[in-house]
Amino acid sequence: MTNNSPLLNDILNQPQSLAETLEYHVGVGQAVLHDAAQRLKGRVILFSGMGSSHFACYALSAELAAQGIASTAIDTAELLHYHYPAYRDAVAMLVSRSGESIEMIKVRPLLKSQGTFVIGVTDEADSTLAREADLTVLIHGGRDHLVAVQSYTATLISLHLLGAAMLDQFDQTHAELSSAIEALRTFIQEYVAASAGETWRSFFDSASVIHLLGRGRSIASIHEGALLFNEVARFPSVACEAAQFRHGPLEIVDEGFRAIVFAVDDHARELNIALAHDVYRLGGQARLIGSRGADRAWWSTPQVSPSLTPLIEIIPVQCAALRLAEWRGFVPGEFRVVTQVTRSEIGF
Repeated sequence: MTNNSPLLNDILNQPQSLAETLEYHVGVGQAVLHDAAQRLKGRVILFSGMGSSHFACYALSAELAAQGIASTAIDTAELLHYHYPAYRDAVAMLVSRSGESIEMIKVRPLLKSQGTFVIGVTDEADSTLAREADLTVLIHGGRDHLVAVQSYTATLISLHLLGAAMLDQFDQTHAELSSAIEALRTFIQEYVAASAGETWRSFFDSASVIHLLGRGRSIASIHEGALLFNEVARFPSVACEAAQFRHGPLEIVDEGFRAIVFAVDDHARELNIALAHDVYRLGGQARLIGSRGADRAWWSTPQVSPSLTPLIEIIPVQCAALRLAEWRGFVPGEFRVVTQVTRSEIGF
């Protein structure tokens, strides 16, 4: 096994890098975060990004909805080619790790020309997005080798703190995040070790595709998880909203079916657990990710508030994608075709 792979180092470094991200946002970055939050209040809110940056937006969009605040998350390619004229009066949150993704570069001037206020959320202070947005929030995340690991979780907490500032819950959220990050220090070490075991490997044996199922805040996790299996292990994976899976896709479940089901500790938790049990009854296999799981069907996580679940529940999937790459004989997270920053809509 490649125990010293760059991807493994990125996974293990998350508690430290996230602590630094949190320190930045409660320190020198706090004023900009609160400025952005004030700009969002009472406005139509549009979130947009590509890949991991976009998936992180789903978590805050769901959290705001739970608090009675409507927002929309549209990936930047769809926004560019189809949707942007509908958001003249919105505040657009463009999220991009590099600040240089081609779709974001193209859509920003179109939004600006129609009077849309643009807030950039990026890790690069000298990027095009940081320079040309009306207001820029820096993520201040850890530097990943290639695959977005530290930068994804840093984007999650940066957006979560922005939402907390909107809801006047910044101090409370700061304390909750500090506790969650501290819990990650032990949790990540345990999962890195456990994921190398035979029980994890046997779950993936004979699988041809991995389905990731969830709802609510975990929509972020199902999409990010599917991307990790694709990028890291070059393994087919499908993200599907849990209730939608019952409306037809359940027909594909057989003895070779494998699913990862996210069971957030909220009002829909028992529905997600029931879906995993139904998969077993139909002959497939499932792993549940959430707190309080006691048997081998669970990849148990520390108990945190539902709003912080996306930060915690992605860790087992990061580890699973790493191990699956190793078992398949790949260097985890080394790209063959794509690049870290997508600068063209055509070709590779």
